[in-house]
Amino acid sequence: MPRRSRSMTASPTRAAARCAAYAGRAAFICTARPWRATHALNRFLRQEAGLGGRVRELAILVTARELDSQFEWAAHEEEARREGLSPEIIETIRHRRDTSGLDDADAAVIELGREVFTARKVKSETFARALELFGRKKLVDLVALMGNYAATAAMLTAFDMQLDPDQTPPLPARS
Repeated sequence: MPRRSRSMTASPTRAAARCAAYAGRAAFICTARPWRATHALNRFLRQEAGLGGRVRELAILVTARELDSQFEWAAHEEEARREGLSPEIIETIRHRRDTSGLDDADAAVIELGREVFTARKVKSETFARALELFGRKKLVDLVALMGNYAATAAMLTAFDMQLDPDQTPPLPARS
């Protein structure tokens, strides 16, 4: 089965070496023009959009969870901790727990992602709350970041990216 390191922010040299190690369907990812073309958008959304590392990683974990992307979650959980997400917030996302009691901005990102990816409709109240908390530009960037990672999750699924053999899947099965 194909394997990939956890680093999602590898240098071009490390990325090329990592791509050389891909096997089977996963090898297509490195050569696909759309995949390579998204790197600039990904870099902008991750580093230049002004969301901050904490909100960025929160949004990525919510996206990974709602799309059941084990690989994406595993690649970002430690980064989320480094960016300041508490174990309580991470476990709330992982187990799809109620967001009451969380910081308003954290709850808004979690609920927005859940509605976008699971309900496939964002309630007016959820949108208004997120708009008030983040403003128009950051809300657009937040949703674009989630969409970008949803596309990544689709690629990882289609090309059968797997966790390392010694890794336990970090997300529980959908109930």
